[in-house]
Amino acid sequence: MTGKRRRPWLLAVLAAAAFTTLAASACTSGDASEAVTRTAVSSATPDVDIPPGAETLPGTLLIRDERGNLVTVRPDGTDRLTLAAASPGRLQVSQAAWSPDGSRVAWGQRDQRDGSVVTRVVTSAPGGGERTEAEVPFLPFYLSWDPTSSHVAYLGNQGDGVGFGVVEHATGSVPSAVSLDQGQPYYFSWGPGGDRLLIHEGDDRLEEIALDGATVMVDGRPGVFQAPVWTPDGRTQLFVRRGAGLRQTIVALHRGRGRMRDLAGIEGAGFMTLSPDGDTVAYQALGPEELDLYDRELPARAEDVGVTVLDLATGRAERVSTEIAAAWYWSPDGSRLAVLEPVYDGDGPILFRWRLWDGDGTEVGPTFTASFSLLQETTPFFSQYAQSWSMWSPDGKAFAFPLDLPGAPDTIVVQPVDAGVPAYAVGRGSFVAWSPV
Repeated sequence: MTGKRRRPWLLAVLAAAAFTTLAASACTSGDASEAVTRTAVSSATPDVDIPPGAETLPGTLLIRDERGNLVTVRPDGTDRLTLAAASPGRLQVSQAAWSPDGSRVAWGQRDQRDGSVVTRVVTSAPGGGERTEAEVPFLPFYLSWDPTSSHVAYLGNQGDGVGFGVVEHATGSVPSAVSLDQGQPYYFSWGPGGDRLLIHEGDDRLEEIALDGATVMVDGRPGVFQAPVWTPDGRTQLFVRRGAGLRQTIVALHRGRGRMRDLAGIEGAGFMTLSPDGDTVAYQALGPEELDLYDRELPARAEDVGVTVLDLATGRAERVSTEIAAAWYWSPDGSRLAVLEPVYDGDGPILFRWRLWDGDGTEVGPTFTASFSLLQETTPFFSQYAQSWSMWSPDGKAFAFPLDLPGAPDTIVVQPVDAGVPAYAVGRGSFVAWSPV
């Protein structure tokens, strides 16, 4: 991932830059307000009318609210609990993440007291107890638990690049932070044992790195893409290899045997996410003229765009959308894919919509005004967030995200996937993650 200080990196970073510098143009029009109203969100306040059935949705929402506090709340808006209370000039909360087993929450925190500044990775049980702290050299902008729910990897701005480290034994009595690497941009994928990671740094480095910092090269020709993927069974690593010109190939490297299999040839920068069961990869390729999603002339020249899902066992591929996609996220059981699409309507604001694919077809939702935080924090780096964060409820019957309502930017809404069930607001906030259990 890239931090606040960015340098050009072929094609992939251009996409991120387009999101972060132009996202504000999507949130400034009366037309946008009317579009948001059609989502059936009845109010911007937490005490809205919650539709029947919301109280049965499982799990807990982790939210950074409008005041910067880190809170948890039930999907029906009840049982609100503050895990970390922000205080201007004293305490700042950054990124947050659930552990894969749902037993812990981790977040980044900056404490300023008596002229000193200390940055930490903090963890606790969802109820706020069993708190641990590990001092780190910078405030993380991204956190990712390992699959065993023991360690927390973190990224943050460090010098002219991005620093990478791991808090080992994050849930133990004496957690310890170890700085492992630095680069720009920086993406990674945990190995299933929690003792190694697959890293993609810069435009020519694809390696495995151990918790002691030792590295082994995986491939000498990584292509233009973001996060690599280490499959849940540990047997396969997915990444993109560069070819001639804009030609690239999504490949599967079978560890142990050292055999590489071509999965799909693509033209341009590759973006991909793996279904949670490890069976299916969803990908899109964008050429140089298709990366600026806020170019209003893009629809006229975008050609071979849209998301394709590929069965890794059979090789069967299906194009599930033909419009350009900004991001896409799998439901926990891999049966649904939520695709975020920009909507271009003349000279009006660029709105967004969700397209849901369920294996049989797609359903398109109403347009809405995406919040600046959604477009700035997660969407540009969605292939990384897809490995550490979920907007979906554990049962796959709803998902949550921030949007802008009239007079209420950064409103967290829950969108049930059943036809005819409207979205509803649970409160104000710039970031939301649904617990895995």
